[in-house]
Amino acid sequence: REAKARRKAAYLSSLPAQPWKRMLYRMSPKRIVRYWFSREGALMALKITGVGFVVMFLLVVGVFAYFRKDLPQIKDISGNAFGGSITYYDKTGKTVLFQDYDTKKRVPVASDKIADYMKEATIAIEDKNFYKHGAFDTKGIIRAAVNDLRGSGGTQGGSTITQQLVKINEDWGNDRTISRKVKELILAVELEREYSKED
Repeated sequence: REAKARRKAAYLSSLPAQPWKRMLYRMSPKRIVRYWFSREGALMALKITGVGFVVMFLLVVGVFAYFRKDLPQIKDISGNAFGGSITYYDKTGKTVLFQDYDTKKRVPVASDKIADYMKEATIAIEDKNFYKHGAFDTKGIIRAAVNDLRGSGGTQGGSTITQQLVKINEDWGNDRTISRKVKELILAVELEREYSKED
């Protein structure tokens, strides 16, 4: 400890007296490189990295808790809960007056009844890395954000099939706000915890 204190005192005595000159002295590229490749610089880098990880973790937990409190529980995704045709009854609720087939028509089909080519084609078009990533694709989100910021023509969502299922299940439409995207990511993660990729 004494040796360390002596080294520190010797170092401080070698610095210029005026604060601005001392700052310029320390900002010299050679001294900066020498510092970060020294033992003290390596320890400082480890401290900064550790604090950065803790701050990021707390930030992610805070964002998750803030948005999760307003989100619904994940519903049944079997397909039976999805909308189909709308049937209108009379006041007794027994006589059918009219059936509207122009609304969203979805007929649930078991996985083994869908041709493998159809599954592969859907994955190739909608989310080619579906089986490789988790609930969301970080590269896809970054690519879409960069494309949107550049204004390169057309908007990209970067959504995985899981995220698209969340949007359909919650009937969220095409709202592209950041808060909606965060909520979508949270529910997508929960969805992939509950269901397998095949589901």
